[in-house]
This record gives sequence, C-alpha cells and structure tokens, in this order.
Amino acid sequence: MTAPIYPNGLDKLMTSAGMDGQALADKVGTTKQQINKLRHGTRKMTRDWAEKIAPHLDACPAEVIGLPSCAGDPRPSDPREIEFYEDLAWRLKVAVEAIDRQKGDIADSIGVSQSRMSNWITNQNKPDWFGVAKLCRRYGISADWVLLGELRGLPHEWADRWGSAWEERSAARRGPVSPAHESS
Repeated sequence: MTAPIYPNGLDKLMTSAGMDGQALADKVGTTKQQINKLRHGTRKMTRDWAEKIAPHLDACPAEVIGLPSCAGDPRPSDPREIEFYEDLAWRLKVAVEAIDRQKGDIADSIGVSQSRMSNWITNQNKPDWFGVAKLCRRYGISADWVLLGELRGLPHEWADRWGSAWEERSAARRGPVSPAHESS
C-alpha cells in the first residue's frame, strides 16, 4: 500500500477499538467505502467527519484528525480572560436565539458544524473568530456587542444599559434581547 495522501489517526483508533470499516460506517451513517477512504488517507479527514466519527471510537475529533492530543486550546487561568469567554459565550447564545432560524441552518450558513457552534455558546471551546465574524456580518449583529458587550454608535444610555456582562444577564432575566442593529 502506498503512503496516505492525507494521514490521520483513524486507522490507529479503529484498530485499537477493534472496529472494522462496515461497523463504523453503520454507526456514522455512511458507506464502508467512505470510511476506508478516510482510514487510508485517500480522502481528507475534515473537521465535520472527525466530529461525526469521534464519539463512536471513544475519542475526540483531534485524535481522529491525527493531532497529538485532545487538549485543544488550554483553558484560560486569568480571571479576566475566563470572564471574557463566559460573557462571549452568553452573548453568542443570545445572538443565535435572536435569529429566527434553526441552529443547524445558522451553523451551515457560516460554515461550521452545529456541534461546534453549540460548543461556542456553552463555552466548551473558544470560538473560531472567522466564524464569529461571519455570523455577525451575515445576520447584521454588532460585532462590538458580541465581542465586547458594547453597542457603539448608539445613544450613551443604550451602551450603558447593555455594555457590561452583569447588566446583560440582568436584562436576560427580564426578557429576550436582540443584538441585531440597524445601520444609520
């Protein structure tokens, strides 16, 4: 057999799990041929494929792709950074809920999987900044609001009302908030 064009960790994981191509294909909902192409590296292992396959091999997507560990981004230790990512996740959740579409459709429209977007809004993973920018641009959401909690260019009273995470959470208890804004 020739060297794989797209090396990954699938073959090693399947061997250690004692799973053949057909069994994994049945669990993932694809064909044995597709799994074998991924396994032998004749087809590129994408993030979406890795996310579909990983749970069935008791692995994380990084291991399926062939990365050395599942650690991913290290969790921040600075309290300000922790608070930033918690607030960012909350604002992303509010933004996604304010868009009148299914989460899967929103994720598809910005080029990420639904599980990846769910990990962003539950603060399980740091967001992909390009994906956040696409979300903001596509749905007319203020990037200042999503990233910083500030609504720039609006009256000072509005920015004061919605600018801090504590006030945003208080507002959420009062009712839904739409981060969408109209350009003037």
